[in-house]
Amino acid sequence: MNAHELPTWNVMVLNTRESLDTARNAATDARDWIMSDWQPVGSTLTNEAAEARTEILKIVHEIKALVDQGKDALRRAQNGT
Repeated sequence: MNAHELPTWNVMVLNTRESLDTARNAATDARDWIMSDWQPVGSTLTNEAAEARTEILKIVHEIKALVDQGKDALRRAQNGT
């Protein structure tokens, strides 16, 4: 790749932030799906399904926290702190 084809730091930051936002939004979508109502209405989850849902919610929370850490690091790098 030639030097004139390489992105600037600002372009790298912008694209990285957009990708992190996409990842965080995807984690939110996953959380919303796992917490959704299901058919037949009023039915309960099996113990295994309830445990899996609890584990998934914990993992999604961790994913979002890691994405936020990445965005904070990106902000610090952009601001020079």
